[in-house]
Amino acid sequence: MSAEYATSRFRFRDGGLILAKVREPLDIVWSRPLPECSKPSTATVS
Repeated sequence: MSAEYATSRFRFRDGGLILAKVREPLDIVWSRPLPECSKPSTATVS
């Protein structure tokens, strides 16, 4: 099972992913490297 979050529902802090209404940050595993200075438009949590 997985859930997809739009940009307004997540942010990055101290190397972790903060989801709306979740107190603790989640560890991140990137599906692929992102170019410098880019920002993801969605986050999928599985």
